Amino acid sequence: MKDALIALAAFALQTLSVFAFNSRLFGLLKPGSGFYTNVEMAMSYTSLVTPARWAFAIWGIIYTWESVALTYLFLASDVPGWNLRLWLLANAFQAIWAPLFSTERLAASTVALAGIAVSLVSLGASLRCASGLAYGLIAAPIWLHAGWACAASIVNLNLTFAAFGTPAATQLAVAFASAAISGGLGVGIVSQVVSAESTALAFAPLPLAGALCWALAAVRAEREPAGARNRQPAIASSQPFDMRPRLIRGQCALPTSSRTTRPTQQSARSAATPSRWCSAPARQASRSPASCWWPSGCFKLRGCSSLS
Repeated sequence: MKDALIALAAFALQTLSVFAFNSRLFGLLKPGSGFYTNVEMAMSYTSLVTPARWAFAIWGIIYTWESVALTYLFLASDVPGWNLRLWLLANAFQAIWAPLFSTERLAASTVALAGIAVSLVSLGASLRCASGLAYGLIAAPIWLHAGWACAASIVNLNLTFAAFGTPAATQLAVAFASAAISGGLGVGIVSQVVSAESTALAFAPLPLAGALCWALAAVRAEREPAGARNRQPAIASSQPFDMRPRLIRGQCALPTSSRTTRPTQQSARSAATPSRWCSAPARQASRSPASCWWPSGCFKLRGCSSLS
């Protein structure tokens, strides 16, 4: 009973921290205060592995399901393998992550997200659920949160590279490595836990793999141009664009065109020096979203500002 109350208190405090900083202390702080909501951060920073916005709806599932898990923990006489210290550590990292991300400390927030992931994976692996009911009520939400924390830490790592102004080629390499790491991480954790004696259910870590697949699907959806399956890329291959990505401090800038048809003679002459670029963060520029295209028509960046 005592452990359940402590676990519930830790969950309530970290939830309060996350919601407080995501809303600028519940609206008490105004824009320009140095604190940003998650939506504003998503509009200011983007990378090649930034997921579509619908992906973040998973947080509602995670928080609701973990509330059910804590209720079960409170009512159950005993939960074999429950480790209160790991739960407290995960909640502490999550409570710390909220102000770090809200104040644009991306490198530190990446470390915090990794701490959440490691803590929850360790907690999930320690649980010994003898029945499907116990697994569904307490272990599954832990694994789902662990999987999303793994994905979020990888996304945050890519944002950190972009924010520090690393070369476009490096950002692209990190993006491809991130996709490979996500797949390898999911397979590795599932294989390790299934083969261990710490769990009685062979499917125990599958929610973790599901969260990683959810994140990868959202990244794929964000990168795919609307209607790309039924039309040609937005930038015709006949346009003599400079195929080399350019770099603006703080983000990769990509040449783009406001036309989707064959260029006129005038635009063809000026195409080698594009007049519009996409960059993020662009704190000095407008925060209004814009869609920009990689010259190959393969990658779509959103949440950035058009600069003339």
